[in-house]
Amino acid sequence: MHQPNPVDPLSAPARGVRSAGAWRSGVLVFGLCGLLVGGCDSEAIEQPPDAASLQIDPVLQQTEVWCWAATVEMVLRHFGLPNLNEGGNYQCGVVAVYALVRYGAGHPCTFDCRECEEPINGMPAIEALVEQYGREARRAGLSSPILSAASVPRRLTALELMREIAGGSPVVAAVSFDGTAFPEANDHVVVLTAYSTSSDGTFLTVNDPYPYDRFAPASENPYIGAGGRSLGAGQYEIELQAFAARFGWAGSLYRIRG
Repeated sequence: MHQPNPVDPLSAPARGVRSAGAWRSGVLVFGLCGLLVGGCDSEAIEQPPDAASLQIDPVLQQTEVWCWAATVEMVLRHFGLPNLNEGGNYQCGVVAVYALVRYGAGHPCTFDCRECEEPINGMPAIEALVEQYGREARRAGLSSPILSAASVPRRLTALELMREIAGGSPVVAAVSFDGTAFPEANDHVVVLTAYSTSSDGTFLTVNDPYPYDRFAPASENPYIGAGGRSLGAGQYEIELQAFAARFGWAGSLYRIRG
């Protein structure tokens, strides 16, 4: 069974998923695309702390258009959902479940995730994928949480964002490389994993699956251009208002609970 080169995030993904007959996949046009593992009721956190951080490792997308798959992988791993790909490629298993949700049983993507090198059709489709993955894991005979989530066609307020992260849940943000702040124009998704507040503003930690260093010099990295800084491969710190303005944050997946 073919496996991608682990040092090449844009190489071809592995073939197949565990118990292929039970899987279907398929997935915005997002093309370029903790604290408590189960999460808690963020509404109960009336005044979140000045800083909170979730230990979520960045994941790079394996094709030019799988930002959605890498983003969902980060969310699912955080909540402890199992790898469904028999070759060990978690992202490929995410794509297989996408195909199940979108196309139904028997689609070629359920046997070879490379057949679904395509963008996903909006944040509601990501919501459906996040919620269905755990159900498919259980159908395959694996122990797994089943997640719930909510998507909204807007950016979160600072208070909403802080409550989510302080409550143990990451936030998925739909953004645009050209800064267009309309949900239908968003072409990328990222995971917001931490925040800190000070007299200088509110700063976010963003796990971005797109490997900018492979396609553009550092001077063209949008985070660096917006005054942010790199924290390592696929992870950046940037001020909240600068992030929202530079990337046109206009859609969110939040209230992710297990």
